[in-house]
Amino acid sequence: MESNLIEAIKNGQVKTDALRNDIDNGLIELRVKVDSAERDSAAASTIANNALRLAKSSQQDYYRLTNAISYNNAIIDG
Repeated sequence: MESNLIEAIKNGQVKTDALRNDIDNGLIELRVKVDSAERDSAAASTIANNALRLAKSSQQDYYRLTNAISYNNAIIDG
């Protein structure tokens, strides 16, 4: 009876150790995925900021161009 109880405890401990290892591995995998998502988010943020800067610059260039065209038309029309 005592040996059966000891064996059951040992088997329970083995299962507990295996479960703990599975949880540890899952947490490591989760941390890696979160780190990757954070890097992707930072990269996306940088790309979005660059796109916004380009859009603002393009808008300013467009206004300058339309003003130059209007000025040239005024000179031509005299």
